[in-house]
Amino acid sequence: MVRKKERHTGKQAGTSSAFFGVPLKNTKLSEVKRNLVLLLCLSLVVKIATVFITTGVFHSFIDMFDSSIYLQYGLNVFSGQIPYVDFPVEYPQLFFVPVLIATAFAVLTQSAAVFFLSFEGLMTLCDLGSLVCVYLIALKFFDARRAFLAGFLCATAFSSAYFVLTKYDAFPVFLLMLSLLLYILGKENEGYIASVAGFFVKWFPIFSSVYFVLHHQKEKRSLGELKVPAIAALALGCIIVLPLLFLNASGFFATYSGHTGRTAEAQSFVYYVDMMTAALFHIPSIDTLLMAGMVLIELALLYLYFTRAGTGHLVLSYFIFFSIFVFVIFNKVLSPQYLLWIAPFFAIFLCSSLREMAVFYLIQLVFYLEFPLLYGTVYTTTKEYLPSDNLFLSASFAFFTLKFVVLLGVVVYLAYKMKRTCMVEDPGSP
Repeated sequence: MVRKKERHTGKQAGTSSAFFGVPLKNTKLSEVKRNLVLLLCLSLVVKIATVFITTGVFHSFIDMFDSSIYLQYGLNVFSGQIPYVDFPVEYPQLFFVPVLIATAFAVLTQSAAVFFLSFEGLMTLCDLGSLVCVYLIALKFFDARRAFLAGFLCATAFSSAYFVLTKYDAFPVFLLMLSLLLYILGKENEGYIASVAGFFVKWFPIFSSVYFVLHHQKEKRSLGELKVPAIAALALGCIIVLPLLFLNASGFFATYSGHTGRTAEAQSFVYYVDMMTAALFHIPSIDTLLMAGMVLIELALLYLYFTRAGTGHLVLSYFIFFSIFVFVIFNKVLSPQYLLWIAPFFAIFLCSSLREMAVFYLIQLVFYLEFPLLYGTVYTTTKEYLPSDNLFLSASFAFFTLKFVVLLGVVVYLAYKMKRTCMVEDPGSP
């Protein structure tokens, strides 16, 4: 009888164990593993289906333009040239990690097709990594059912799947979500390092580090605890930046000044507001004013988080999302691929009901329509809507009005949801 009781107790203890540091809260470890395998397989199926449906059903295309640029950058390096010194690059330095890996396969096989397949494979692995992070983050915050739904949304995000296969943004997104997961699991130093590494791939992951520092301060912990991540970040920055600055400082800074000096693209919210103010009030471009507004909103979010929000990890995640969203919506480019930056957060925050899940898929549908399906119809790389003779009768204007109403409406809803459920305390409290 004693042995039976011991075996029973051990089994019960196993149901409340942890998976990679995430408490399972009465969920069996076998169920978590099974769910992850199912979600990962589903994500692969959705990516394959997206390719065939895009090309075979809608007779659209798989955009390889950016990938062709990546290949050329990689070939330049393999021919002995130094990026940022011998040729300009519009992306931060660690962007070259997956590019050079894929280029190595292409050089060995003397095949450009191998580069494209290799690069797609690497980005798919990054996206699968983000999916695992989303599932585990949701498992930390919610029950097993909601965590699975968050993972399901992430795995079936069909518009995101398209951009995973055609752009490199899945790499910095993975580093962002990894940094958040590590931080909320108590591996804070590793979380900082992942965030800083993400910054050297694309700018936006650094938002997580900023809020990690504020969270650290809100808990009134010693600044000395930040020495390790600060030294690691400084060392990484020096290794990456100093050689390029020494060899060609102007070439290095051109990567960043080129972005800040860009004019608003036709698919951006900045361009949309510019067109509205010009048509209604005959006011010239207000790009600079909108950029100043973005900075003020970011500062307001930092202040609000530090002074009004609770110390839980769920509310921390909300604020990281809001700051990234502000950066996205006020970006002068707002390329459709930027959906990848915010989609994992939508999956975590919009998994509570069927209505929320429907909104998640509506967002995916809007971006999928924008690109690739309506490319040349409403989406354009020129600096005007199509047709341009009458702004308010333009199909582009109508479409982007819908897009921005949906996005801004969802974010307002999430702000209300955060305030109602977790502004002071939340399920993610340490």
